[in-house]
Amino acid sequence: MKRAIFLFFVFWLTPVLTAPSAYGGNPPALAEYIEYEKIVLTPLLDPLGPPIPNWRELYLAKIAQYENYLKRYPNSPLAAEVKFRIAELMLDTERPDIYRFRVKMYQCLAENAGESAEKEALRQNCIREFEKAATKWRDPFYVEKAVKILFELVEKYGHKKRYSMAEPKIGGFEWDEEEIGAQALYLLSRGADPSARKRILLLILKEYKSGPRLKGFVEEDLKKLENTK
Repeated sequence: MKRAIFLFFVFWLTPVLTAPSAYGGNPPALAEYIEYEKIVLTPLLDPLGPPIPNWRELYLAKIAQYENYLKRYPNSPLAAEVKFRIAELMLDTERPDIYRFRVKMYQCLAENAGESAEKEALRQNCIREFEKAATKWRDPFYVEKAVKILFELVEKYGHKKRYSMAEPKIGGFEWDEEEIGAQALYLLSRGADPSARKRILLLILKEYKSGPRLKGFVEEDLKKLENTK
């Protein structure tokens, strides 16, 4: 029985250990890669969690997981990819008060349940009040931190390849030709004025390798800015 279990374990693990596309043909780094992939694949939202998610807390918890990974593997070949994911999450981290406004909105919706036109109008007002309170929902503290990380990625790791998920499973990640500087610059361009945004987008196409999806976004954005000097 023990031998059968051992053989099954070897059979399951061998393809992962020998997959050069996923782990660069470097079995000693296997645990390091798997730990990263587990963090990426773990959903932000726990289905057994509270009915109204506190997205700020969930994002900060995920950021902490990636930051702990960098402490554990400071020289990891995945360090740039991890920093990019941290920056992405920081850019979308909500202000502390947004959760309170969201809870208030859901309470308002529940209090005005019903089929009448009056109840529907009251529910629409619940949503409008939330949207008004949450107009500037991003936390400026974390936005500033994210921008610093993105500039660091462009300066230090601009032409480093991305480590992307080809399939949503352990071992389903691979190095691709897209460069991390292209993605970092694209995120930075979103906060720039139209003229600067156009220059950044043109720089991405000229100096960096982009995957089909990102390249499509860049070209689409440039069409909207074609009359911008």
